[in-house]
Amino acid sequence: MSTVIVCTGATTTFRELVKAVTSDKFIRILEENGVTKLVIQYGNEKADDVHISRAFFEECFAPVGQLEQDINGIESLQVGKVRVCGFAFSHSIASYIAESDVVVSHAGTGSILDALRLGKSLVVVVNESLMDNHQEEVAREFMSRGHCSVARPHEIASAVVDVLTHKRQFKKFESCTNKIVEGIIFNEASLAT
Repeated sequence: MSTVIVCTGATTTFRELVKAVTSDKFIRILEENGVTKLVIQYGNEKADDVHISRAFFEECFAPVGQLEQDINGIESLQVGKVRVCGFAFSHSIASYIAESDVVVSHAGTGSILDALRLGKSLVVVVNESLMDNHQEEVAREFMSRGHCSVARPHEIASAVVDVLTHKRQFKKFESCTNKIVEGIIFNEASLAT
C-alpha cells in the first residue's frame, strides 16, 4: 500500500498537472504499482463567487463519478483500488506530505523544500505558464544535486513508476545542503525580479 500526494500550488490552478494526475491512465498505472491512495491539493483559485480550482478538479472526475465531500471539505472518490482525495488548500500541507510515499509537486520552492525536509521521494513538475519560467531553473538545480526528478505533465506517470519501483533514487537532503540550496533559490528569485 502506497500513497502519492500531488501539490499543485495554492493560488492558481495548474490545469496541466491536475488533468494529468486525474486521468484514468495515471490512476490505473498507480493501481498497477500498489498505490491505494492519491491525494491531490488542486489549488485555491477563485474569481467572484466561483472556486475555479475546485470546479476544474470536479470537472476532471465528471466522467468517472460523483465526488463526495466530508465535513472538512475533502472530496473523495474510489477509482478501482485507488482512493482519490482532493482539497483546495491546507495550512498543514506538511502533514499530508509526511503521510505520503511519493510527492509530485509543482516547482514552488516551499513545496519542494517541504518534501525534501521530510525525506520524501519527489517528482517536480514545472508550471511553464508562469511568468519568466523561474520554476524551471529552481527545479533543474534540485535535480542536478540529485534530490528529485523533473517531469513534464505527460511524463508524470513514468517518473512516479520509476520512484515506486526503485529505478530512481535520490540523495538525502542534508541540513548543510539546505543552506546552499536556499541560497541558490534566493539568488534565482533575485534575478527574476
